[in-house]
Amino acid sequence: MRHQPTAFALPKGRVEEFFQRISSWGTVYGSTVCEGKSGFFPVSRWHEVRLDGPRPFIPPKKLFFPPEIPLFSFRRGRAGYEIEDRLEEMHEKRVLLGLRLCDARGIARMDLYLMGDVKDPYYVKMREDTLLIGVTCTTAHSSCFCTLFGGLDRGDVNYDLWLTDVGDAYLVEVGSERGSALLEGADFLEEANGAHITEAERRRRYVEDEVRRNLPAYDHDAIFRAFSECYNDALWEWYAERCLACGKCNFICPTCHCFDVYDEVEFNLKEGRRMRKWDACHLYMFAAVHGHNFRGERSARVKYRVYDKFYYPRERYGVFTCVGCGRCFETCSARIDLREILKEVMM
Repeated sequence: MRHQPTAFALPKGRVEEFFQRISSWGTVYGSTVCEGKSGFFPVSRWHEVRLDGPRPFIPPKKLFFPPEIPLFSFRRGRAGYEIEDRLEEMHEKRVLLGLRLCDARGIARMDLYLMGDVKDPYYVKMREDTLLIGVTCTTAHSSCFCTLFGGLDRGDVNYDLWLTDVGDAYLVEVGSERGSALLEGADFLEEANGAHITEAERRRRYVEDEVRRNLPAYDHDAIFRAFSECYNDALWEWYAERCLACGKCNFICPTCHCFDVYDEVEFNLKEGRRMRKWDACHLYMFAAVHGHNFRGERSARVKYRVYDKFYYPRERYGVFTCVGCGRCFETCSARIDLREILKEVMM
């Protein structure tokens, strides 16, 4: 059950004390820049974290769903094969600091697939060991269109603490029992007043107004109906001619979760590891099964990628798995824009 949110004010002159408090939970992965790329990387001081501006380029997905992990090791002994589960290697208490709303929504969508009816123990372990501290965007990228999927409203996401810059302080809103427990007895916090809350809401509305200029609002039911009617439309062939089928959009997406499983066997043929590695529906071999590729045509793969954001998850869970972060457009070498596809589908 979600904890009833409580609001505090964190004076900017005392942010290092806040950082030390959250560091007591575990390693802090902050929204920052490393080797020229913005993403979530280990940080040791508050000033290393970038809480202003829009979301970083690299989503936090890999902290819960790594690009490649060992599932178990195996070794052949005298009594047969010995299996060693590698799940405990996933254990690391972590704090994710600077999570934007689109990525919090992305984690919520990943939870549907990997913590639902069939639970992925590796994902569950890493999710449970991570404290989520979000921050409200202070501006948006030109590629952002999160307002189509809820914008900066947090009603459909889970978080432990949420920060909003309100000038000389951060408004700190508590979203879970463990978030509340973490702040218990913190003398660097002040009680939030009406001015803090009003300013936070004003800044949220400012960013949402900025984002709305990037894409008109569409009714979700209308989007679902439109996709149900355009499955055989010629637009998929047109986009297939542009698409390079490189998979970059899959790998940068905060909600894509396809993977392959394979064995690495040592030369002695007595030991090895079973590995899990990211895969992508855009790649030619993704749908190859026993000599047959049921999505060999590029148009089928392009179409599946889009339908897996706007049709299939809506049919199964009642939500879209696109969160409007715009990263796929930013990384696409062919400059394919989901917003343009949506506009064509809705015509």
